This record gives sequence, structure tokens and C-alpha cells, in this order.
Amino acid sequence: MYIIVSNDVTQLHVTDGGKGLVTIDTRDEVHYSVPCTSDFSAPRGMCENSRGEIIVCDIKSNALVEMTFTKTEVKVTVKESDRITRPQAICIRETDGQILVACQNSDSLEIFNAS
Repeated sequence: MYIIVSNDVTQLHVTDGGKGLVTIDTRDEVHYSVPCTSDFSAPRGMCENSRGEIIVCDIKSNALVEMTFTKTEVKVTVKESDRITRPQAICIRETDGQILVACQNSDSLEIFNAS
């Protein structure tokens, strides 16, 4: 289970490896739930980008899943890469906006441009 608080401290995001992602928006009093699916089956680490979108590591699909939240829906975009296998943790380097991904059983970080 991983937990983050949005940069503006209005949203709380929690991933559960078997159940998906739950978000609570305290400002708009909205509760979002993104259940596991075939493309989003084992969420792990996550971070928030400068646009307020959440990027979640999915360890089973070997992908980064980008989620955009509005008052009525969650838009999910799956971004796969041959460079990552079993992504476990993610962060965005504030100095240049690059995405750093750590994978299970790996001793290196993969670095991606945030585009």
C-alpha cells in the first residue's frame, strides 16, 4: 500500500496492490475509486506531476498509468515501455521534470522525459 498527498494538500491518494486506487478530494468532497482491470492490475508507487495528474507504477503490466481527475471522472492512460520491468516506485525530479522509476529486483533507475 502506498499513500501520497497532492501538492496542494486537497487530495489523498492510496494504492492497494489488489484493489486499485482510491482518491479522496477534500475540497470538492468527492471520492474516486479506480478498480483493478486488465491494464491496471497491481498498482504500487505513485507521484503527482506539475499538472496535478497522478502517475502510478503497475507492477504486473510493466507500465506507468497516468490518471487525470475531474469532478465527474478519472481519465486513465497506460504508458508502456520496454525499459521497465515490474516498476515499484516513481518520483519526478523537480529540477528538470524528469520521471525516475525504480523496478523490482533492479539496482538502477530508469529516467524518462515527462511528456
